Amino acid sequence: MPSLLLHADDPRWHPADPRSLAAILLELGLIRPSAASEPVAEFQAGEQFLRLVMFLGCSPHVLLDAETAAQGQVVCHIRLRSYRDVTLLAGKTKPSARCANCRAAAELSSTASFETGYRCRQCGSESRVSDLDWRQCAGFGRCFVEVSGIHPHEAVPSDKLLNALVAYSQCNWKYFYMY
Repeated sequence: MPSLLLHADDPRWHPADPRSLAAILLELGLIRPSAASEPVAEFQAGEQFLRLVMFLGCSPHVLLDAETAAQGQVVCHIRLRSYRDVTLLAGKTKPSARCANCRAAAELSSTASFETGYRCRQCGSESRVSDLDWRQCAGFGRCFVEVSGIHPHEAVPSDKLLNALVAYSQCNWKYFYMY
């Protein structure tokens, strides 16, 4: 299922209490309260969803309410993904990273981690693998906010949503698409 994923610019960042991230998203109106008694990591879209996720184009088709969806229709929902270690998430196709300085295609070994140093063969600039331009097709992190049912480049997070995540985490956030 295609998704829009948001993650902290610092791949090591993770909330001390994952419920606090859900509380921020609930307060913003991105998610609805969960009916489950246990803490859950998946939520329905909240009342402010369409103000916090900006759809591009003329007439996006996104279903927000599971109760009114026909059988087999994909309903947009928000999932909080948490990992013990820094993880690279990417779509089905292998993402092609580029040098952030000169945009040359990066040649990476299969064992490269987010902290692995990278030196561009084209311009000589040095960076970490996580700092390469992943062209909004992949991202490193321990915590991700996934908005499912969003096709690549169909929607972007609003400044209000990104600013709230920055205020909460004390680090910048970015996004990518996975399909």
